[in-house]
Amino acid sequence: MKRTLQLSLMALVVVAVLSPALSGFEDRMLIAAPDVDDQMLQDLIGDGFPVVTHCNDVALVLGEESTWKSLLKLCPDAVVTTPWHAERRYFLIQTVVADAEQFCEEGVFLYRRHDLAVFEGPLHEAFNLRAGHAVILPITDEVITPLEPRPIDIELDSADDTLVQTMVDMVNQSAIETYVTKLSSLDRMTWTQDCDNAGRGIKDAFESWGYTDIHVQFYTSGWSPNIIAIKPGSLYPKEYVLIGAHYDSLSILWPWSAPGADDNASGTATVLEAARVMAGFNFERSLLFATFSGEELGLFGSNAVASYASSHGMDIRAVLNVDMDGYVDPGAVGDLDVIANTASSWIYDVVHLAAETYVPGLATVPQSGFSSGGSDHQSFWRKGYEAVWLFEDVTNYSPHIHTSRDTVGNSFNNPAFAADCTRTAVAALAILAGPIN
Repeated sequence: MKRTLQLSLMALVVVAVLSPALSGFEDRMLIAAPDVDDQMLQDLIGDGFPVVTHCNDVALVLGEESTWKSLLKLCPDAVVTTPWHAERRYFLIQTVVADAEQFCEEGVFLYRRHDLAVFEGPLHEAFNLRAGHAVILPITDEVITPLEPRPIDIELDSADDTLVQTMVDMVNQSAIETYVTKLSSLDRMTWTQDCDNAGRGIKDAFESWGYTDIHVQFYTSGWSPNIIAIKPGSLYPKEYVLIGAHYDSLSILWPWSAPGADDNASGTATVLEAARVMAGFNFERSLLFATFSGEELGLFGSNAVASYASSHGMDIRAVLNVDMDGYVDPGAVGDLDVIANTASSWIYDVVHLAAETYVPGLATVPQSGFSSGGSDHQSFWRKGYEAVWLFEDVTNYSPHIHTSRDTVGNSFNNPAFAADCTRTAVAALAILAGPIN
């Protein structure tokens, strides 16, 4: 009865909000605009609409009545979901569980489109309402920054080519397996001591390779921090190329053990091996080796890094996000899927060049999206940075992630594939940063 009454009252509120005759729209409101693809998103942002998040084909806009009326001319199905209250917590859930309403006890759904939902309520309930590996995006009043492509001019002479090949040849498969084994021995859920210990281990590894500019970024009390090592560029130190991976893990099934070997000790191992290999070389641009926490709960760690970079005017020219690169479906031949939006498609071209030139046995496949989940590249897109996601496969990714079965051998089942993905990442990173002989 309590839940029925609550939903009925909410329905009345929504009717009031949606009817101009009943409401003066004196305050800001959260507007949902469906059928917004990547190009239309950039058009809306370029036209000055305050878009605060985007997922699948839904854009959320935070504005006043005039904003909504203007948006209706471009998106006739745009609807007001709720008046905006800065003190409340809102989330966009990419895919919710079946019959989600019956499990909603502390919050309320404000908008539904297919399996996507806008939810008001606590994070833990939003987390419980999501299906499978779907992403949860916190909705704040931070407006998405326009994303304009700024490709880096790639000029590699024979000496540069030799340097890149040397780095690729230094990638050690056994080292990658060691990183994954050590990380997957820890239950790295963001709020745990094991995750803190993993972060300390990452920092110690950076220090052992000679990195002195290491940043430990705490962004939420009680959660493990981001760990970032910086290698200064020799010619353009204020231009950055970032390779990143989340090191936290998650389990959604009993017994709650979260080894996270493929998701995402594998991607973290790629970042660590890239840092080890590239420590002794010089580059035109600065390199950022970033390991994020909080990805599994809603991209919180990478959002903290991207927000800091944007607010401090950091010129990050390209981002390679590595999330899961250690599983190949039994009987299949592994290839590397690269997820990019329109503005970031030039980075895919660099990754493809890197694989074709230095890792010819690994095919790369361009992808425009992943309907079952998201990853940390999205945080950088929101802040106007070009980014891609290096991913094992958008269709046949490991079926064991987010469970106690995400282990070495079971889920991280192809170290040779992981090594080739790492070689490709190292080559692409070197090309983007500009090797100096």
